[in-house]
Amino acid sequence: METFEVWKYIHILAAMTWVGGAIMAQVFAYRMKTAPPEHRLRFAKDMGFVTTWVFLPASVVIYLAGTLAVEEVRPIFDYDQLWIAIGMIGVILGFLFILTFAIPQTRKAIRMIEAGDGAAAAPVFGRVALSARVILVILLVVVFAMVVKPGL
Repeated sequence: METFEVWKYIHILAAMTWVGGAIMAQVFAYRMKTAPPEHRLRFAKDMGFVTTWVFLPASVVIYLAGTLAVEEVRPIFDYDQLWIAIGMIGVILGFLFILTFAIPQTRKAIRMIEAGDGAAAAPVFGRVALSARVILVILLVVVFAMVVKPGL
């Protein structure tokens, strides 16, 4: 197995983890709309954990492994190719969303629920869920770009 294939494999595994997890998170978030408050709190805590300890590291691994894969085969693949630019921009946007919005806002909503203000936490979760859907669409565009490789 070539070094390129190792980096590509790691890159794809991390992408599967993030994208697949994000799809399942949306399914569960939809189910939480009618769940009792204690289930919503548990879901929020679980998503806070998954976002911090699964999605955020996966985004870093995706970026690093993808970059290392490109470095192995340059100039066949290079950063000026549209599909690679789409991938890098999408992953960076997702990383920034997680770090600057999803994690802090989820923690804020959890604190609100634990303080007995679940009604005020609902719009916070709504904004996080909507933003997560937008990032999921971006990630799906990235996956499409990785498969189709526009500009190649």
